[in-house]
Amino acid sequence: MRDFIVNHHWTPRGVTLLWVGAVLFGSTSAAWYLMDHRGWAPRWLVELGQTAMMLYFVHQIIVFTVVKKWLGVAFHSWLGYWVANVVLMVLLLYIGKAWLWLTAAPPPEALAARRAGPLHGVIAAQPPPRRRDVPATSWHASRSH
Repeated sequence: MRDFIVNHHWTPRGVTLLWVGAVLFGSTSAAWYLMDHRGWAPRWLVELGQTAMMLYFVHQIIVFTVVKKWLGVAFHSWLGYWVANVVLMVLLLYIGKAWLWLTAAPPPEALAARRAGPLHGVIAAQPPPRRRDVPATSWHASRSH
């Protein structure tokens, strides 16, 4: 027996652990090469990365609260399980798109207009006059002895 069970959970060791580490290292290296060196970044993957933490939280609510507790759904076949996972991934992708749309920063023109205030263009904005009695030295220079 190469692997062992602790508290009814499979715990890998030996060859299995080496295989899992090799797959993780290989897939991470391949993704880094394709995205950083080849410039291949599919939009859906970028959006999932930008919304990963929010989607993880929403995923927990959907799977554990809605599906398991409220609807009482349990999967007893692999086909149903995989179909539900594909549907969940598509749903999460669109939730992520909606999240990015809702939290998008306004364009720079809108920010400039907001900073200018409601009377933008009515009164020319001028900087406040500089006080001539205050020396132009820094606070630290005036504190040194």
